[in-house]
Amino acid sequence: MSIGNWRASFIDYRKPGIFLITMAKNDCIPPFSSILRTGRDDKYKGTNVKYDPIGYVISEKIKNFSELFPKLRILQYIIMPDHIHFILQITEELDKHLDAYMQEFKTKIFETCLQANLVSHSDFIFKYGYNDQFLIHSRKLNDLFVYIWENPYRLWIRKTKPEYFTKANEVSIFEVNCQLYGNLELLKNPFIYPVVVHRRYTEEKKKSLRQQWEYAVNNDGVLVSAFISKEEKPWFELACRKGGKIILFQNYGYSEREKPRKKLFDMCEQGKMLIISPKFPDEIELPIGKNGKPELTKKQSRFMNEIIENF
Repeated sequence: MSIGNWRASFIDYRKPGIFLITMAKNDCIPPFSSILRTGRDDKYKGTNVKYDPIGYVISEKIKNFSELFPKLRILQYIIMPDHIHFILQITEELDKHLDAYMQEFKTKIFETCLQANLVSHSDFIFKYGYNDQFLIHSRKLNDLFVYIWENPYRLWIRKTKPEYFTKANEVSIFEVNCQLYGNLELLKNPFIYPVVVHRRYTEEKKKSLRQQWEYAVNNDGVLVSAFISKEEKPWFELACRKGGKIILFQNYGYSEREKPRKKLFDMCEQGKMLIISPKFPDEIELPIGKNGKPELTKKQSRFMNEIIENF
């Protein structure tokens, strides 16, 4: 998980709004919690989170959050072994930038843990900074709640069923039959950003999109694209370099014994990538190239981009 302190220039972090906040545990600190199976076949009730001592302190601070910061509310949260997620609502305009409140929240957790002899004076409980994702009108608040509730299940799958990420599945996406290879759970991420650049876009429009994509890469969002044009391809490389999450569209699938090339396979195995291969309508030709794979045509590109822009 890439955690930093990258804030978007197009968001006012003092104004009322709703954010998904992520803070990662420092490597030298014991786990905040552990994941337990209940034996029930359910994404919500099949996994439980048991707090370790520092996780318990964090949970108490979250419960008292509005007493500490009256203009802020935590609507839902999850304390995972190596990070925490919470849905944060700014209810009134803040006196300071949100950064100041997040740092104070971390400090209060540290002070309580220090008093309980859970850490030393030289320790840092959290990694530097935090990730934020801003909830805009086109996204549903309920999607954030579901994303948080399913966190323990996703971790359990990643730890116990690595083959889940390295097999092909047939799924309908926006009424198009597709082959999926990799982490299917990325489809449920509330913050998916289509990377598509059309010739008709003005420079102002392109600048706005680049700001959003950079925000996504630096704050644990997901980029979805076929990364075809010269203005789209660099975002694939940037996301790979920064450990970001990618939904990659391509014009061919894999047979039962085939695997993606190593770079893509490794990202799928780590849960950072999902490869989607749509079934093209009969009227779209699939010419085969020298490598035995279908050559990419303009009609294929347009068809994939139409699906991508629905995300």
